Amino acid sequence: MRALAVALIVLAAGAAQAAPPEELVTASDAILCMQAGTLDEASQPDIARNQQRLRGLQCMRTGSGIPLTVIERTHASVWKVSFRPEGIPGGVPLWGRVTSFTTPDGEPLIHSTRADRR
Repeated sequence: MRALAVALIVLAAGAAQAAPPEELVTASDAILCMQAGTLDEASQPDIARNQQRLRGLQCMRTGSGIPLTVIERTHASVWKVSFRPEGIPGGVPLWGRVTSFTTPDGEPLIHSTRADRR
């Protein structure tokens, strides 16, 4: 019984110290999709340069500096984010590769310790 109480206290303390949402921005030519499974196809060079083909995959290519919040990291290279372009309150949930995001000061995440935080 005592072990259970200690375990609950440890779990509660961990939940209280959960990291706040991570605020990032899009990198130049970021590819974002409605479904994580379409990122591989959308990232192919001939498709990534064609907005019409991207739209057919429910994806888009964006400019740099658009704010977003990391929602979920399914694995190291694909993240679900709340994409928050100006004029869309609350944002839109989309998926993108870590290379599609930078810190607000423009630092790529692949060279930043922020990409490793979980």
